[in-house]
Amino acid sequence: MKSKESLWLKYLRWSNGITGPLDERQWAELERIGNNCFEVFLSLEALIILVSLWLAIKLENYRNAYWFLFWGNLLALLVVGIYSGHSMKHAGLFDIEIISEERRKVMGEIILIALIRTAFFSIIYVLPLFLFTNGPLKEILFAHWQEILIVAVLFFLGSFTELRKRIKIIKDDD
Repeated sequence: MKSKESLWLKYLRWSNGITGPLDERQWAELERIGNNCFEVFLSLEALIILVSLWLAIKLENYRNAYWFLFWGNLLALLVVGIYSGHSMKHAGLFDIEIISEERRKVMGEIILIALIRTAFFSIIYVLPLFLFTNGPLKEILFAHWQEILIVAVLFFLGSFTELRKRIKIIKDDD
C-alpha cells in the first residue's frame, strides 16, 4: 500500500521540478536534504541575529545592523539554495527529463515556478519589512527600493537559470 503524499512533499516535488516517481531511498534522501537545509539555515540565522543585535546594542549602529540582517538573510538563503541544489543533483533527484516536443511547455512551467518563487520571496521576506518598520528604518527602505527590486529580479533569474539547467532532452523511443 502506497502512503498518501503530503501537501508539503507535493510542493517540494513541484517547486524543485521532480517529475518522475521516487522510491523510498530517494524520499529518504529528499527528507535528509530538507533537514540539513533547515539546520544550516537555523544556525546561520542565529549567527546573523546575534551580530545584528551586537551592532545595534553595543555600537548603536542601527542602520548597519538592519542592513547586515537583510543581506545576511539573503546570503543564508543563497547558501541553503546552493547546498540543496548540489545535494539533489548528487542524489539524482535533480534532472527534468523531457522529449523535445515538450520543451516549450516545460519552459513555460519553469518561468511560472520562478515567478512564484520570487513572489513567495517578496511576500514573505520583503513585504513585512515595508509594513512593520517605522521611523528611520522605513526611510532607509524607501530610499533603497531599487536595490530591493534588483535583488528580486536576481532571485527570479537565479531560480529560472537553476531550473533551466536541469532540463535533459531525451530521445523519443518511437
